Amino acid sequence: MQCIYESQGLYTKISGNTIYNDRKGFGSGIKLAFEAGEGLRINDNITKGLNIGISTSETNSRYVNIQLTNNKSVSNTNLDSVIFNSYSTSQAGMKTSFLSSQPIRGTWNAGDIVYNTTGGTGWKCSASGTAGSTLANLASATSGSSTITFDSLVYLEVGQYINIAGVAGTKRIVAIDWFTGATEIDIAADATVSNAATSFVAPLFVALPF
Repeated sequence: MQCIYESQGLYTKISGNTIYNDRKGFGSGIKLAFEAGEGLRINDNITKGLNIGISTSETNSRYVNIQLTNNKSVSNTNLDSVIFNSYSTSQAGMKTSFLSSQPIRGTWNAGDIVYNTTGGTGWKCSASGTAGSTLANLASATSGSSTITFDSLVYLEVGQYINIAGVAGTKRIVAIDWFTGATEIDIAADATVSNAATSFVAPLFVALPF
């Protein structure tokens, strides 16, 4: 038995599945069937009695911002949890991406790895941040509160690192209430602002090997 993931949509999550096959060495638990995907999260899955727990199927697969954490491999022929068929690299427990250049969008945390698909090794994130253009979203904050209100939630997601004009320090979005629009940040605001401009705080990368 295997689960074949075929969507190229944004921010898809495959989580909490147990995929078991009593014919040891047959198939993959989760096979990524298309050549490209973005914002894919594969977390907390168990694969047992298979050839490979999680794999790509194409020889030139590209996955941007793929996050692989806490996936457990049990009695699989290949004991690595995750195999990317087009690369001689197995990864489990970190966010790993394959790109032709240093990332220009998406959220990256220190320690995340990007492998260069066109030559050279790649890059490692040395300081957490969110790559991208200046946000159009306007934020209102109250001094001493970790709740922020935005005029729009478009382009916002949990985990992003942002600056709010008039409020000191980088803030990380830790929760979004999509019904009320209230957004929680990791450190309370030190000032009260209304409809303040916001921007992403860019991550820093170092070239591999380093």
